[in-house]
Amino acid sequence: MTDYLSFLGHCVAATEASVDTVARCITNLEPGVSDLPRLTKVLANEHVSLHYPRRLHWKETKMLDTQLYLLLPDPLLQEYKTELADSLVPQINTLVERAEEVIQRDEKKMKSLEERVSINASTCELYQLIRLLVM
Repeated sequence: MTDYLSFLGHCVAATEASVDTVARCITNLEPGVSDLPRLTKVLANEHVSLHYPRRLHWKETKMLDTQLYLLLPDPLLQEYKTELADSLVPQINTLVERAEEVIQRDEKKMKSLEERVSINASTCELYQLIRLLVM
């Protein structure tokens, strides 16, 4: 009977070790599957998908095939979006300023042309009056 108890003790120890291993595996896998709904949606498109463990600069993705999805954790994706927005804001502000300058310049040209038209119209009226008086 004692022989069985020693075997059962070994079985219990092996089971506890297996449970510890499974718990560590779950802990390791948890960050990778936390955004499973988003990954499911991406993978449902039947395109090639890869996970890059290193951080890619957004310019490097231009070299990738158009049917290649990069599966990145959501926090890293948000960080990329923030970096992209931060890099675009100064350029957009510059373009808006340049557009406003062009609009102001065009408004000045338009006013000047309207003044020339009014001057030409008054000159034309004067010529017509002179013609009427001369006749």
